[in-house]
Amino acid sequence: MSSLIEQIESSLPPRIELPDEIKKLFQWIEKRGSISEYEETLYGSIHPFGIDCDSCIDISFYAEKSTNNWWCFDVENFRELNVSERLSIFAQTGGDGSVAAFWLDDNNKQKIVHIGSGSGSDLMCILAENPIDFIRLIAIGYNEICWQEEFNEIPQSRQYTTKNPNIEFQKWVESEFDTTIPLTASEIVKYSSTMWNINSDDSFCKWISKINIR
Repeated sequence: MSSLIEQIESSLPPRIELPDEIKKLFQWIEKRGSISEYEETLYGSIHPFGIDCDSCIDISFYAEKSTNNWWCFDVENFRELNVSERLSIFAQTGGDGSVAAFWLDDNNKQKIVHIGSGSGSDLMCILAENPIDFIRLIAIGYNEICWQEEFNEIPQSRQYTTKNPNIEFQKWVESEFDTTIPLTASEIVKYSSTMWNINSDDSFCKWISKINIR
């Protein structure tokens, strides 16, 4: 079993599960991508760490051990809203510090959501309704998936397929999950909601906005 899987699974609250599809992704990363370690925490990437590639998928997966202290949570409401039981960060989506997390909605359905850093990205929404759509999303070829203004655009690496550094990963995704990869993120992300938009149609944005009502 992947050691990255073991670390992330051990960090999850009891009600949240690591989907089999995400496990397969982590196993692929260990075989073809890259694993790095810092202060006993493993980090997984689609591409080897440290390579110079503007079009590479720059997303890292790791076990976030301090979700309770994440910047956007109101400490007074944290326990009351069962945040630690319903949310667990497992990936960094951008160099600004934005992250992706597993989240249980009000119907106890697990989804993958985005939490912007606040100092860069302000994207706060459901990224994918299911793990395969999340994997399809990162396979599109965006360098980072925290910038909603790019979600209607085709990444440069998809426009110039002969120069696409992500082609090996994309082929694996299509074959492993018998699926296709969309051209843009907007085909998967329903609502590119921004922080504290209580009127958003995105259920995660509504939920996390409640946490910050004082």
